[in-house]
Amino acid sequence: MTGTKKLPLLLIGKSKKPRCFKGVNTLPVEYQSNRKAWMTRQIFTEWLQKVDKKMKNEKTKILLFVDNCTAHTNLPEFNNVKLVLLPANTTSQLQPLDQGIIHAFKRHYRTQVVKHALKCIEENSNQDINVLHAMRFARKAWFAITDVTIKNCFKKAGFWNEEGYGPEESLVETVPSNEEWNTLVADETNVITFEDFVRVDDNMPIAEELTDDDIIANCNNNFDDDDCEEVENSTIAEVSIPKQQEVLSALETIHRFFEFSTNINESVFDKIYELEHHVKNCTTKKQTVITDFFPKA
Repeated sequence: MTGTKKLPLLLIGKSKKPRCFKGVNTLPVEYQSNRKAWMTRQIFTEWLQKVDKKMKNEKTKILLFVDNCTAHTNLPEFNNVKLVLLPANTTSQLQPLDQGIIHAFKRHYRTQVVKHALKCIEENSNQDINVLHAMRFARKAWFAITDVTIKNCFKKAGFWNEEGYGPEESLVETVPSNEEWNTLVADETNVITFEDFVRVDDNMPIAEELTDDDIIANCNNNFDDDDCEEVENSTIAEVSIPKQQEVLSALETIHRFFEFSTNINESVFDKIYELEHHVKNCTTKKQTVITDFFPKA
């Protein structure tokens, strides 16, 4: 409720092992899958078990207010996490996420999508977005949500009556400019606004119990193919893994950039040093090529 601590994101997709995960050892966010990419009781329980373990290690207890949907009911009890179901049909009024947090997240996320598309146009490269791209965008969007927004959304939901904690975060600077947006939609017959794009999936069902057929099919099929990725046999594309020295040189360049900048908090240098420490202690696998995705004859 203070906005100072955010729970880890969980992304649910349709493919059990997307090709874009090949060689990746650390995903930006947690990942689960089923045929419909829905939140289910099983997935929610497994996520809560991880959160409960994390809270136990931190010697902290938390209270979560969640929507009264099938995926959130009939759950086991946890030691450090307590769930309270909101009354039916009150989500739009009582759920803090619905008071602006979700909308702010979507605007940040879809801004990343637009920036990706514009970069691909500029570089004349493929604009497709795979699951790994989506994870990166989601993590960055979640990071961008400020504690002020979270506090004010809890206040809007009626969790307290005191004065607010300040103005809402400004989303104006984070959204694409009119020129950037028009670059993407200029050729469309029915032009939509960026706000339309943000709200495109507002009413999409995201939680339900899978049928027996869905569960059986999910167990029998690995869904290795990522629907977002097409492989052309004529193309041998390398998955480039930066070398350690390249990353360290890039961090040195960032360091110099901030040295010549104004109004910079000196703590940013400590964050760079922390990144350098992580880079020096990291190990990566050898660079892979697209032929590694297929079994050898």
